Amino acid sequence: MLDAIGKGGMGEVYRAYDAELKVEVALKIVRGDVGGDEALARFRREIALARKVTSPNVLRVYDLAEHDGLRFLSMELVDGEDLGALMRRDAKLPLARVLKLFRQVCVGLDAAHAEGVVHRDLKPQNVLVDKDDRVRVADFGLARSIGDSGMTASGAQLGSPAYMSPEQVRGDVVDERSDIYSLGIMLYQLVGRQTPFQADTPHGVMEMRLHKQPRPLRELDATVPAYLEAIVARCLELDASKRYATIRELLKDLDAGETEIVDRAPPPRSRRSKRLIAVAGAVALAAIVVVVVVVVARPGGKSEPAPSVVTPARASFDPSAQVIVLITGIQNRTGYPIFDSTLDLLLSSALRRSEHVDPYATTELHALVDDLAPDGTIDDRVATALAAREQAPVAIARGALIAQGTKFSLSFTLASSDGKPVLQRTVDHVDRDQLVQTIGQLALEIRTALGEKLATGEPPTTDLSANLEADHEYAVALGMSENVDASATDHLQRAIALDPAFADAHRKLAVLYSNVSEPKRARDQNVLATQLVEGRGRRDRLTIEADAAAAQGNFARAISLYEELLNVWPRDRIAYINLLVAYTVSHNSERTAKVAQNALRHYPHDITFRSQLVMDQLLTGHLDDATATAYELLARFPNPDASFYNNLYVAEYLLGHRQKALDVLAKSTALDPNTGNAEAIDLAIADGKIAEAEKRLRDELARDLATGHTEWADVNNSILAELAVRRGDKPAALAFAAKVGTTASALYVAAMVELQAGDVAHARAIRDRLARETVPDSRAYGSVIEAEDARLHGKPQDAMRIARDAAVISDVWVAHLALAHAAIDANDFGTARDELAICTTRRAEIALGFGDQSGTSAHYLPVLRYYEGRIQEASGDRAAAKASYEAFVAAQRDATADPLIVDAKRRLATP
Repeated sequence: MLDAIGKGGMGEVYRAYDAELKVEVALKIVRGDVGGDEALARFRREIALARKVTSPNVLRVYDLAEHDGLRFLSMELVDGEDLGALMRRDAKLPLARVLKLFRQVCVGLDAAHAEGVVHRDLKPQNVLVDKDDRVRVADFGLARSIGDSGMTASGAQLGSPAYMSPEQVRGDVVDERSDIYSLGIMLYQLVGRQTPFQADTPHGVMEMRLHKQPRPLRELDATVPAYLEAIVARCLELDASKRYATIRELLKDLDAGETEIVDRAPPPRSRRSKRLIAVAGAVALAAIVVVVVVVVARPGGKSEPAPSVVTPARASFDPSAQVIVLITGIQNRTGYPIFDSTLDLLLSSALRRSEHVDPYATTELHALVDDLAPDGTIDDRVATALAAREQAPVAIARGALIAQGTKFSLSFTLASSDGKPVLQRTVDHVDRDQLVQTIGQLALEIRTALGEKLATGEPPTTDLSANLEADHEYAVALGMSENVDASATDHLQRAIALDPAFADAHRKLAVLYSNVSEPKRARDQNVLATQLVEGRGRRDRLTIEADAAAAQGNFARAISLYEELLNVWPRDRIAYINLLVAYTVSHNSERTAKVAQNALRHYPHDITFRSQLVMDQLLTGHLDDATATAYELLARFPNPDASFYNNLYVAEYLLGHRQKALDVLAKSTALDPNTGNAEAIDLAIADGKIAEAEKRLRDELARDLATGHTEWADVNNSILAELAVRRGDKPAALAFAAKVGTTASALYVAAMVELQAGDVAHARAIRDRLARETVPDSRAYGSVIEAEDARLHGKPQDAMRIARDAAVISDVWVAHLALAHAAIDANDFGTARDELAICTTRRAEIALGFGDQSGTSAHYLPVLRYYEGRIQEASGDRAAAKASYEAFVAAQRDATADPLIVDAKRRLATP
C-alpha cells in the first residue's frame, strides 16, 4: 500500500521507492475522473517541459508510467513543504530568508524561460522548500513553450486566480512577463504577509488586477527596504511592457539592492541568478516514512555512436607565474545536500595553501560577474577576459560528484582559458569519509599540473576540517552571514561542536560577533582561531592572525599582515576590505585611498570599493569629487545602503547644498529610520534647534525602552547630557551622563559633560576605564578627557602635552580640537592655528561622527568658528573675529548657557 503525502493538482501524491534509480521518489496519481485524455496530455506535457529545464531549482520529473491499471507520474522527492504552507506556519519570515528563497525561485524560473518555457501557474503551492531551504519550482502542467499558441483557445483563463497576471485574466497570449507578474505577487506576500489584492470572490480579485495598482509595500511595513518595494512595483505593472523583460534583469536589481558587510567573506552565491554554475541534487518533499517498493519501467533507447573528437594539445603554464583558478562548480548529483557548496569550498581552501595558485570559488565569483559577464553567466569568456585584465594565466575547474551505491565517484576537469585541457581526473568508489582527503589530493594534482613544484611531504589537506559534516555546517553559515543571520551563528557553533579545532569556523564566528557588536566574544573566538593556525597554509595563517590583531585593536600589526598577504595574492578581495577598515579606523585617509584604488584595479565596478572611494574623497576634503563619484555610482547601482547616502549627505551639507542634502537625508532615512533620525537630530542641533532635538531624543528613548531596542540608548543619553549642560541644566546633564554604559564615544561625551557640570570624580573614572581598552580610539578618548580635566583646572601646558599624546595613540579629531583649545588658553596661538587647521581640513570626518556609532556629528562643526574667532582676535583682526563669533552664536541660539556661547557673546559685547 502507498501512503499519501500530499495533493498535487489533479491527483494524490505518494512516497515510493524506484528500484531502477535506487532512490525514493514522489508519485503523482493520474485520477481517472479528472479530465480524461486532457489530464493525461497535461501530465505528458509536464514531463516534456520539465525535462527541457535542467536546474537544481526545478523539480525533476522522471516518467509517466502505469502499474496495475494505475497511471502515475514519478518525480523527485522533496523532504519539506510547499511555500504556501511555510508562509501559513511562519507569518513573518526574516528578510534574509525571504530573499534566499525568492532568489532560488527566480533561478529556477529563469532556467525554464531560457528553454522557452512559461510556467503560467506560479504560486506558493507550486514552490517546494526542503529542510535545508533549497527550493524546487514544480507543476509545469499548464506550461507552454513561448510562442506555442496551439493548445489554448482565445479567452481561456489558465492559472490560479490570486497569482494570475492581467493578461491571463483577459485570456490574452502570455510570455515570460506573465510569470514575472506572478513572481511579484509572491514576493509581495512573502514580505508584506498578504497578497496585494483582497476581495470576497476570486472573480473580484481578478477584476481588481485589471484596473488597480496594489498598495505600496512600505505602507504595510515601513522596515521593507525601498529597493525591494521598487522591484515588486515593477513586477506588478499592469502594462507588461513596463515590467522586467527577463528574470535576469530582476535579479540584477535584487543584487544591486544588497550591500556587502565589511569584514566578512562573501556568501555562497548559488542563490544569485545565473552568476554561478548551478549544482543539481535530489532531495525530497514529504516527511512521512513509507516502506513501499514500486518498480518504474522505462522505455529503452538506442545508443547513438559517439562523434569523433580531436583532442587539443594540453596547456602548459609558466612555473614562475601565479595562475588564477576559477572553480565554477563541482556539481552534486548524489541527492545528498551535505555536498552542496561544501565541495567547492573544500577545493578552494585546499588550493589556498599554494602561493602559485589564486583560486576563486563559487563564493567569490560574483565579484567578477558585473565586470566580465554582463549576462551573468560564468563561462570561458570570463576566464579569457580575466586573463587579459589581470595579465595572468587563468584556468577553469569543473567537476561532478555521483553516487555509486554507498560510495561516490568524483570526476574533475581543468582547462586553460583558451580551452586547452590541463587535467582530467576521475576517482571511483570513494568512501564518504575519504572525500575531504580526496579533494585535498586533487588540489595537489591541480597545483602540479599548473607548473608548481610541491615541497616534499606536502599533505593532501583542505585546511578546513577533516569532518565533512563540520565543513558542511561551515559552508551553510557562509551562505547566511551576508545578513548577519543569527542562524549562521548556530551553524558555526555546530561546526565547532563537530570539530573544536576548526580554525576557520572560530574566525568566522568572531566576524559575526563583531558585526553584532559583541567585541569580547569576537576577541575570544579570534584568540581560539590563532591558537589553531599551526600547519595551515601561509595565506590562511596571515588572514587569521590579521583578523585577530584587528579585533584586539592592534591595527598596525593587522595592516602589516594584510599587506603581506596582498603582496603575494594581489586579488584577495576580503583582504582589501579588511585592510581598508584597518586604515580607516587608523585615520589614515591617504593610505585608505591608495588601497581602494588598488582594489579597483582588480574589481573595477565593485560597489564596496567604489563606495570606499567616495568616503576617501570626502575625508580628504575633495567634496566635489566625492559627490561626482557618488552620483556616478548611483547610476550603476541605484539601490545602495543607508551608509552610502550618509556619506553623500555629508558631502552635500559641507558644500552648502542644503536642499540636496535634505533630499539625500530622506533617502537615508527611508532605508534606515534609526540612522536617518539620528542625522535629522544632528542637523537640528547644528541649526541651533536644541529644544526640538531634545524632544526627538526623549521620544526615541521612550520608544526604545518600550520596544526593548536599547542599542541607541548610550548615544542618545550622551547627546541629551550635552544639550542639557549647554542650556544650563547641570542636574539633568549629570543624570543623562550617568546612564551611559558601554559605547566608548558616548562615554567620552558623558565624561566631558561631567567635567563641565562638576562631577570630576566620575569623569576621571570613565577616563581610567577607557585607558584600559585595547582599541586605540578608546584609549585616545581617555587621554582627551584627561587633557580637558587639566585645562579646566588651569593647567593648559599639561593639557597640550596630554592632547598631543592622545593624537599619537590614535589620530582622532577630538585630540586636535582639545590641543587647539588648550593652546588658546596657553596663549600659544601658533599651535592653536595649526591644530584648528587640521580640524577644518578634517571637517568631513567630524561631520561623519564617531566610528562606533551611527549617524552624523555635524553639530560639532560650529564650534570651530569660536576657536577661529579667538585666533583672529589674538592676531588683531577684530572684524574677522566678530564675524566668526556671530556665526557661532547664530548657529547655537538655544544653547544659552554653553560656556563657549557665553564667552563669545561677552567678546562681541566688548568694544
